[in-house]
Amino acid sequence: MGHSVGTHIVAMVATAPKFLQADGLSKESLRGMIGLSGSYSQFTTNPHIDEIFPAALRPQAMPIDFVTSNAPMLIAVGTADKDVDPSNSTPCADALRAKGDTVELKRYPGLGHDSLIEAFNPNLRDTSPVGRQRAGIHQGTRLNGEHAYCSCKSV
Repeated sequence: MGHSVGTHIVAMVATAPKFLQADGLSKESLRGMIGLSGSYSQFTTNPHIDEIFPAALRPQAMPIDFVTSNAPMLIAVGTADKDVDPSNSTPCADALRAKGDTVELKRYPGLGHDSLIEAFNPNLRDTSPVGRQRAGIHQGTRLNGEHAYCSCKSV
């Protein structure tokens, strides 16, 4: 699970087998991925983007460019996100589905970049629409008959 740039990192691990292979693992090692407010198919307009992702490395740094068959994924975005364009999640979800992957793309109307991660704060989760719908994410739910870290469905 990741949020923002953390989502970018976990999405790269989940979609680009070379990162798992570097540690002696395979994509079968993953049970699922949860991405909150992340970049999957385009870079943000953050003024610090050159510091985070130098231009020379960008062609090797988008999860959508590495899509293979993957573990189930939950991609969650707030429609009012000003840091990461919420529309960049759709092409990645579509590419994953085209490979036969289980993907749920959840859009939360009116929520911004930080609102999604607030659902995991015990002091805020009951007031967050994401928190109220996240039942099953860390409950050890079964998905397609397999034990999964994420149910990839809301309740």
